[in-house]
Amino acid sequence: MNIRYLTYPFSGVLIFVLVTVLAIFIVRKYQLHWRLFFIGAAGFILSQIFHVPFNTLVLNPLITNQIQPTIPRVAGFAIAGLLLGLSAGLFEEFTRYGLYRWWAKDARTWSRGVLLGTGWGGSEAILFAGIPILISYIVMLAVRGAEIDINIPPEQIDAYWSIPWYLSFLGFVERAFALPIQISLSVLVMQVFARRQSRWLLFAIGWHTLVDWLAVFLLLYWSESEWSVYAIEGVAAILAIISLIIIFTLKQPQSETTPKLELLPEPLDFATLPEPEETPDKLEESRYN
Repeated sequence: MNIRYLTYPFSGVLIFVLVTVLAIFIVRKYQLHWRLFFIGAAGFILSQIFHVPFNTLVLNPLITNQIQPTIPRVAGFAIAGLLLGLSAGLFEEFTRYGLYRWWAKDARTWSRGVLLGTGWGGSEAILFAGIPILISYIVMLAVRGAEIDINIPPEQIDAYWSIPWYLSFLGFVERAFALPIQISLSVLVMQVFARRQSRWLLFAIGWHTLVDWLAVFLLLYWSESEWSVYAIEGVAAILAIISLIIIFTLKQPQSETTPKLELLPEPLDFATLPEPEETPDKLEESRYN
């Protein structure tokens, strides 16, 4: 039996499990409502409504037809990565900013930002990896050995079923590394409102641009190398670790609870004050005061 019959679908299911388990852990640990998770998930979908058409209709034709044919190969890869990374950074981080400003107005603490980021990254993982992995598996399973007219080249089908079995988990590994990155971006944008400093939005756009630039550039530059998969995943792991450092560096435990008000001093109990002693001399003096 070909072990890939099991590893491919298992990889797709693991993505759903990863997102679900992480979200349940955060909700229970910090006593939060699922609302922020679903706001984050909806936010990612909203960001792609304009991002995907812009890349498809404007940016990709510009890179393919105007930029790359006119400059050296490596420079073309670098510029393509920069433009695509900046596009993702602008569309996604301004959408995230809008979520915090108009929809998730109560998300001003670290745990809430993490939950919103989990919803955002979880939505991306499921829509861009979990579901496509399972659909591809079903299609490849259906056409393998079938004598029907299909648009998938036979060599592509053979490659799908013959790659090293551990590479069938590549989609899950990529999403596991991408999830901390999305959470770090959500925590960064939240600082705009938690600290009242707009520069944090620029930090988020810059971090997002850098991550995507590296991903696109290395994918194009190492596309013909046998070890490109391992090298790219190694870089993704480093970016995920940096993202975790960003997340926990920005953690502010004191903001997770409502600050305690300083207690006012107890009012004086006039009933316990000693009664003034009345004497003839004191009464005589008070007559003229």
